[in-house]
Amino acid sequence: MKIKHFPTCVGAGCLCVVLGFATQMPGADVNSVWNGGAGNWSTAANWTPNTNYPNNGNGGLNYNARVSAGTVTLTEPITIQQYTNAGGTITGDFPLTINGLFTWSGGVLGGNEAVNANGGISLITGTKTLTSRTL
Repeated sequence: MKIKHFPTCVGAGCLCVVLGFATQMPGADVNSVWNGGAGNWSTAANWTPNTNYPNNGNGGLNYNARVSAGTVTLTEPITIQQYTNAGGTITGDFPLTINGLFTWSGGVLGGNEAVNANGGISLITGTKTLTSRTL
């Protein structure tokens, strides 16, 4: 839920009114987990479940993704609902767009494109490295 602040002036003072508007974001249909090792994001066999690789619209579904180990190379632009990087490395020259929350507790974000964390970032205690890629 996003909170919007609307200041309203009343008389000589100013009253701040806070209104909450729920914004509906489609939830994920699939929670995908990287199998570790090195490989391309767009190879379904590198993920569990391995029916499709996580990219919203792939198979008509929305995805969450988690990487805890290994090196994942982005070979095309990827959009998902939520992403957790708990120790793996993201590389490649394509953007990663996260519509919901990006949780980062460890690992490396490398490559030459952006990570678009549209739902915000939760930084959890752990070692994190950002090289070349922008947030």
